[in-house]
Amino acid sequence: MKPLSSGKMASNWLQKISIGTAILLAALLTACSNSLFDFLLPEPTLTAPVTPFSPTPTSPQPTPTLPVDPHQIILWVPPQFDPQNSGEAGNLFKNQLAVFERENPKYRVVVRVKALTGPAGLMESMQSTAAAAPLAMPGLVALSRADLETATLRGLIVPIEGFTTIMEDSDWYSYAHNLAAVQNSMMGLPFAGDSLLIVYRPARLGVKPSSWEEILKTGQPVIFPADDPQAILTQALYQSKEGKLQDELGRPFLDEKTLSSVLIFYARGFQLGIFPGWFGQLQTYTQAWQAYQDQKGQIAVVWASQFLSTLPPDTTAAPLYPLGDKSSIPTNGWVWALSDPFPERRAVTIRLAEILSQSEFLANWTSAAGYLPTRPSALAAWKNQSLQSLANQVIPGAALPPSNDIQAILTPLLHEATLKVIRDQIDPIQTAQKAVEPLTPPKTP
Repeated sequence: MKPLSSGKMASNWLQKISIGTAILLAALLTACSNSLFDFLLPEPTLTAPVTPFSPTPTSPQPTPTLPVDPHQIILWVPPQFDPQNSGEAGNLFKNQLAVFERENPKYRVVVRVKALTGPAGLMESMQSTAAAAPLAMPGLVALSRADLETATLRGLIVPIEGFTTIMEDSDWYSYAHNLAAVQNSMMGLPFAGDSLLIVYRPARLGVKPSSWEEILKTGQPVIFPADDPQAILTQALYQSKEGKLQDELGRPFLDEKTLSSVLIFYARGFQLGIFPGWFGQLQTYTQAWQAYQDQKGQIAVVWASQFLSTLPPDTTAAPLYPLGDKSSIPTNGWVWALSDPFPERRAVTIRLAEILSQSEFLANWTSAAGYLPTRPSALAAWKNQSLQSLANQVIPGAALPPSNDIQAILTPLLHEATLKVIRDQIDPIQTAQKAVEPLTPPKTP
């Protein structure tokens, strides 16, 4: 055999090497694919089957609700009515709930406390719950007059007519009837009232004033929140002088002459030191009550609940004095409203409201909690004769505020006018003219 040249030997050797290398690489790739690329690619994870894409809905969808126990009646209350609060009022409340549960052993009452305002407040919570989880709505909810009106117009509560005839009983004050009625429908059972009072320290004053004129003569500041956005005192003084809040067509209205007389009274009080400018820093009656307790004045305008729940030994209370001839005492109150999401259970839930509105219970509970009774028989059972006499003087003059839509227009005008006179010392007649201008219908050519 003829020997190969060195060049051909090298070529064949390289060819064999190339073929061998290719085979070796192929084997490595086949055998080691699970380890060779594991560090190059992300490790696979177990996932649920991929759902087909669907477009985002244009409107919010209700949040699915968890199963709700139909034998559990939810009760929403603001903090001041929490039955877990220490004291006699809380114990009375818990005992009355126990009465209902004994009479209705299939049902259990659960009380949940809601703030008065804010994102988690009563009204906001009702609105969001009704939209997102309607079966989680409370059976009963304690609502103020303004919130009762709002809840009615939003369809969050239902009228009690057809479930109970208790409001046909004669044992209710007229203010309580008005408190619970919205647009000629009875929307709940009233259980607590609250009115503005004059409180003062007779030992420090040396007199027991019985009118605004007598108070002016004392030269003592009368603490009240001049920066109150609702202008409650200004509105009350205006109404006590027969001032109308609506015209013949039901539109918001302020009489310039009557408002001028109220603002002139404020200006006169400012000059005598009765209404000093620092009152313009007070926005709430809680602040006014605190200022009174801090001895910043010997006379104050406060809510009855603030006085009745504490009863300072050095303080006497009287109904809010009118500026004119008509007694008009600003009054608010609380109502048990029906919002039960189970129609078939509403008769039972109303029975709970009736038990929480019984005269004997309200007599004890309002006295302990510091509220005005909504029933004459409840007040008659008060043991403190002096406080009973005070309530008997206040309740006949109790006046509820106008509807929310009227308030929304009038109160900013009255609020601004009050501040201009007391804090900024603007001429009262000029201020009254400016206040009524937005309410004056345009003249037709």
